[in-house]
Amino acid sequence: MKWKVQATKVNVESAEWVVELKKHVNESSHRLQVHEQAIQAVVKGVHGVHMAVTEIRSALLETNDRVKRLQCQVETGEKSSKAKLDTPTSSRVASGSG
Repeated sequence: MKWKVQATKVNVESAEWVVELKKHVNESSHRLQVHEQAIQAVVKGVHGVHMAVTEIRSALLETNDRVKRLQCQVETGEKSSKAKLDTPTSSRVASGSG
């Protein structure tokens, strides 16, 4: 006796395990979207912080340069004041200063 193979069409779409699997995939997909949005918000925030730090760094470097220039001016001014004080009174009077 020969066996006949009969193709049986099974509706896999409505199988319970397929339905559960699709449900979990949809939930996971939704969670992934939420996490991606949160990551994008963090990236945007970090970018903002980076820009602020860059601006502050530039301002600090500029302030540091100004302080150095002022220190040089003060040192130069002190040297010229000392030079005036160190010159004898007669030469200051003769030159018109003092």
